[in-house]
Amino acid sequence: MLRRCCIICPEDALPGTSRCQKHTRSNWGTFNPEHAAVYKSQPWKDVRARVLREEPVCAEEGCQERSTSVDHVVSLADGGEPYARSNLRGMCFAHHKRRSSQQGAEARKRKRSEP
Repeated sequence: MLRRCCIICPEDALPGTSRCQKHTRSNWGTFNPEHAAVYKSQPWKDVRARVLREEPVCAEEGCQERSTSVDHVVSLADGGEPYARSNLRGMCFAHHKRRSSQQGAEARKRKRSEP
């Protein structure tokens, strides 16, 4: 038996989810296409490899995990330079995910408070 979308709507939820196609949220669906292009570019791949080589341990204070992600100190949405080495740092997956989630929440909060 199919589940109904958890949003009040008559549609069936997609298999393995609790939402229909219309109400499924994806960060990539709302991601700025210009920013998405940065992460697919060769300059990004090159600078990312350089950062991970130069900073093999997570930049978060006290963390000794291996850096697997590269974080923009000033996010692209806030005008950060996409390829500037001074704006990049290596982070472990968990800390990078936490920071990105916090930045997203802050951006949504700012957007809701705009007139």
